[in-house]
Amino acid sequence: SNIIRPQDASRWFVYLIRTRESRQIVWNWLKENWAWVEDTFGEDKSYDDFIRYTATALLTPNELNDFQQFFEPMENIPALARTIKLGITEISARTELIERDKADMLSALQTTL
Repeated sequence: SNIIRPQDASRWFVYLIRTRESRQIVWNWLKENWAWVEDTFGEDKSYDDFIRYTATALLTPNELNDFQQFFEPMENIPALARTIKLGITEISARTELIERDKADMLSALQTTL
């Protein structure tokens, strides 16, 4: 079959959102299809997986802002609140780390190459 079964969707999602070439496309898909995620997984223990996996992949301050704008209005949903807060913390820490270490990394790469 050419249809991804719902129980396999989160696995496909995580693989695709963690790939640089497809990250933005998959993130856009999630935002545009969040109603499907709610309908399909809203009563499931994996409901927050999409948020958790998204947070592991986003890297930039703009992506952090986009994540916050999209998910913060859902913080009143008990099944999602903790994961949203953890996601914001994770993306924030990653963007700070990248910014803090960027100059040293570029210097090390230039020296090595």
